Amino acid sequence: MVRALQAGADDCLVKPCGLWELQARMEAVMRRVRPRPLSPVLSIGALRIDAALREVAWAGA
Repeated sequence: MVRALQAGADDCLVKPCGLWELQARMEAVMRRVRPRPLSPVLSIGALRIDAALREVAWAGA
C-alpha cells in the first residue's frame, strides 16, 4: 500500500475489501477531483461561448 501511494496513487485498497469501503473511497476521490464551475461566458479571441444561453459566436456571428 505504501509503495502504491508513493508511486502516485490517490488511494489504495487491500483485498478483501467491503463494498461500502470501496464506495466511500470512490466518493472521496470524486470530491477531490470535482471540476470547478466555469464562467457562463468564455471568450478567446474572436470566439465567444455562452454556456448559460448555449450559444457560440465567431466574430459576432
